[in-house]
Amino acid sequence: MSVWEGGEHPFKLNIGELRALQAATGVGPLFLLGRIAGSQWMVDDIIDTVRLGLIGGGMPETEAKQLTNRVFTENTPALYRSALLAVKILRDAVMGEPDDPVGDEGESKAENPTP
Repeated sequence: MSVWEGGEHPFKLNIGELRALQAATGVGPLFLLGRIAGSQWMVDDIIDTVRLGLIGGGMPETEAKQLTNRVFTENTPALYRSALLAVKILRDAVMGEPDDPVGDEGESKAENPTP
């Protein structure tokens, strides 16, 4: 769950949303992540990332479109404030969420390293 200008919602980019984002922006997810994180984003980079993240998080497509249209049309500064959210959505999609456990095997190896 993430809190943003539109409220508190789960965000996720599955493979379908990543493909749609790639088609919409003309670049791959890692390139887009760097573009947004480096403050080189375009308006639709933020809007499409948030909208598709909402859809991947379980919101119906029409509701996600209406919500992002309302938030970003009525409050243009929300674009700038949502850039960090877009970075988080993309980072979690391509690198995994930071709080996800590695798994029992990875944890036991970390606790008992091989000499």
